[in-house]
Amino acid sequence: MEIRNRDIEIVGQVCGLPSARRVENVGQNELKDRRIEYLRAVKSTMRLTTMAALAKELGVKPSTLANIQSVTRSASPELIKKIGKLAPQAGNANVLSAKAVVAEPTSEARLSIGERIDQDNRELIRKLRGVEEDSDTNIEGIRCTFDAMDKGDVFVYLSAATLPLEMGLYDTKLKEAIANAIQREAFFVYLTPTTERLQSMDAFVDFPALFASFKRKVISNISSIESVQNKCRQRLLHIQTDTNPLFALPDSKWELFLSDKLNTPYKAAARALVVSGLASMGPSVRIPLSDPSTKRFIIEIAKTVTNPGLTVSDQVPDGIVERLQESVRLTKMT
Repeated sequence: MEIRNRDIEIVGQVCGLPSARRVENVGQNELKDRRIEYLRAVKSTMRLTTMAALAKELGVKPSTLANIQSVTRSASPELIKKIGKLAPQAGNANVLSAKAVVAEPTSEARLSIGERIDQDNRELIRKLRGVEEDSDTNIEGIRCTFDAMDKGDVFVYLSAATLPLEMGLYDTKLKEAIANAIQREAFFVYLTPTTERLQSMDAFVDFPALFASFKRKVISNISSIESVQNKCRQRLLHIQTDTNPLFALPDSKWELFLSDKLNTPYKAAARALVVSGLASMGPSVRIPLSDPSTKRFIIEIAKTVTNPGLTVSDQVPDGIVERLQESVRLTKMT
């Protein structure tokens, strides 16, 4: 008697075994998750904030990338090669190919510790995607914060290899907000490792060149009066140093705000953006730091900007140093 595939599937359902169709769907879902993670890593590596911007860089339609990400279609060998060349640090581009296979263990299989951890991490990443803030949301929140900065307020950014959203190629809102803030005599300080240290890292980012371009764009939003622009340039600083221990985590970034208007005992507030995942880059989640972490961050930043080893060009204005030192003093009183 001929046994048809449908008969086998019915027997399997009665016995509690996963059907071939269900196994295929589970595999498709996992492949979709991996493609989402990979393309997010590509965007981050290329310092882009949207899929539309990535599609433009790759010379394809946004719908093409959307279909590849959703596993409706796969990328051509030429596109895979192009992506791999533009973003080699993002991982293996073959996850976008038609030959990508996701092995799904049967319900009876006993997983190895590596498989179990991978499975658990994927589940955690799925949950984190529910709280992840997209770039557009982040940009609007940061813009409003920059718009609230006034005379004497200080923003400090620190990361070893992750760019701030305001340095994105297609962002204008944040650059305009920074231009307005520094005209109100607020200060912006960006701390990164030295070029030598950056060149020794796997995820090399040419911060000096990127910051120079970023600063030009910010200043272009300011009055054309040269004396006004010169004063504003002094309020937008890039400091290179290797002394901060937080540089050891290259794919994270930290933000510190100093202001007399902040409702904390030490007149400061800190946030961090952390990237989840192990082998591939997962969701980026922006969180406020706890009180003890904020205090520690203030102390480490103060140590960095007062390091006597800084070159003359990297020295921070006395006013910012004094504000940091005052915040450090206040942390010891709380």
